[in-house]
Amino acid sequence: MGNQIQRIVDLWVVYEMTGSTAYLALTGLARGIPIIVFSLAGGLIADRIDRKSFIMVMQLGSAAANLLLAALIVTGAVQLWHILVISMVSSSFVAISAPARTAITPALVPRNLLVNAFAFTGTAWKLAQIIGPALAGPMIAVAGSGVTYGFNGCVYLLSAGVLLFMSYRSVPATTGQSALKSLVEALSFVKRESVIAVLVSMDVVAVFFGAYRILLPVIAVDLGMGAAGFGLFSSAPAVGAILGAAAIMACGDMRYKGLVVAGGILGYAACLAGLALSPWFLMSLAVVTLLGVFDAVQTIPRNAVIQLLTPDPLRGRVSSFTRMLSVGMPGLGEAQMGVVAAVLGSAATLLLAAALCAGATLGMLGWRRDLRGADLGDSPRLDSAPAGQ
Repeated sequence: MGNQIQRIVDLWVVYEMTGSTAYLALTGLARGIPIIVFSLAGGLIADRIDRKSFIMVMQLGSAAANLLLAALIVTGAVQLWHILVISMVSSSFVAISAPARTAITPALVPRNLLVNAFAFTGTAWKLAQIIGPALAGPMIAVAGSGVTYGFNGCVYLLSAGVLLFMSYRSVPATTGQSALKSLVEALSFVKRESVIAVLVSMDVVAVFFGAYRILLPVIAVDLGMGAAGFGLFSSAPAVGAILGAAAIMACGDMRYKGLVVAGGILGYAACLAGLALSPWFLMSLAVVTLLGVFDAVQTIPRNAVIQLLTPDPLRGRVSSFTRMLSVGMPGLGEAQMGVVAAVLGSAATLLLAAALCAGATLGMLGWRRDLRGADLGDSPRLDSAPAGQ
């Protein structure tokens, strides 16, 4: 939730200070670059240190960053570069600790509950994406950005404090393999199983060219809804994602997963066009909610196929690789979308993004026959080690 609140306040403060989508683009770079730079390193660190202590240190670092921004705003000393640099530092903390947060879960629950544990974690993250923006928007409007940053610093402190009560003892892996060799091994596997790279590429195209979130404060202002409307816009995709996840779970282990992934991205592209053409706030809010639905529809089966194709000893590093692109590219996408919107305007930028997403998806679907197969990823690897080893 702290990560979501900081993202909302960063975007609002930068837009309030500059009134420019080009400067909003810089916030995307500040978030995206650390994820790309540090995700793979985080995967290596997660297997070599005490994970609980490392996560706590990263949470305390994020708390300090938010409290520093609160002090700068309250004293009137804040400048644009303060927001960008501290946003980059906070994003680095999140990126480098994310693999440790994922790797800690198998040690906390029995193996037969592991899938449910990850489903619970995913649902909690989506709820945070709803609650965080819904709190941030009204709090900015009523109390101001400085108080909101201060509140968020306390959220991170609470998160670090909760970890003190978690019963977990890390057993770092002992391996003579160098970090570089470990990374090369994972990347070589992705090269061999090329459908993984294709699935990730489909997602990268969608999140890079369709990084619509950077334009939400502009759309909220244009529709006369201000910070409160921006908060609702920012929460709506998470509501949609929960609905999309529920629909996928209701379908169960469906066949033609590649077609479902492609269909989700095509629906996402259609919603980008709908957002560009929508003249009313409520209609725009519904379209943004559908963007969350279709994002979940393409994300869940894609991740399932990648996990089924990957042997257990490589899952941490392969997950770091896929996260580097899937989570890092939206920040870079926001940067390019903000620059393009400064030239073409928000509506034209969204229409162009919709065309690029749809065209690239249809092209990959036509190119790779295995994406259209009925049983993509349905045969799990037999060379996997027990979970947690």
